[in-house]
Amino acid sequence: IWATVPALLLVQLLASAGIEVSSFVSQMRQLDARVVDFASMVTDAPRFDAVSAARIARQLYGIDATALPLTSERDQNFLLTTTAGERRILKIANALERPELLEAQQAAMAHVAPHLPACPRPLPTLSGDIVTRIAGDDGRTHLVWAITHVPGAPLGTVRHRSHTLLEDFGHTIASLGCALADFDHLSL
Repeated sequence: IWATVPALLLVQLLASAGIEVSSFVSQMRQLDARVVDFASMVTDAPRFDAVSAARIARQLYGIDATALPLTSERDQNFLLTTTAGERRILKIANALERPELLEAQQAAMAHVAPHLPACPRPLPTLSGDIVTRIAGDDGRTHLVWAITHVPGAPLGTVRHRSHTLLEDFGHTIASLGCALADFDHLSL
């Protein structure tokens, strides 16, 4: 009986707020599905090593570089550094990632980049594609793409955040908001 008391209270609260129980249950199921999808994305992240990433960069982009893994949650990112010191980022998407979301990310970058120097730009492969597919050692297919490198340090790693740094950060975020004001994509 104790398990049903919270459910009855919830039903009463929903009713008093004018919310239909079936609508609430439907929304909770959708949220639950998104949480499960996110959990799957994290556990199914790609697993490429730095040597493989350097090989992929060379084969697909003609970039002969060393690859250093970067922190990521559901995909893999590698900092590519050539012997001349040029830097790029190689991005290997989760096998479960929806291609249209990557297209939306790239479209947003292409839209913002002319207005904001701190925005990376997508790079084409040797064949001119912005996104291509690669197979992992586990047989799963991953979308891969590359972007320009934006120099700097993650804000979370900066111990002393000066007034000037915070002003610049605020200005950059505001500029990003303005640049995205007229952006739209079917996948968003």
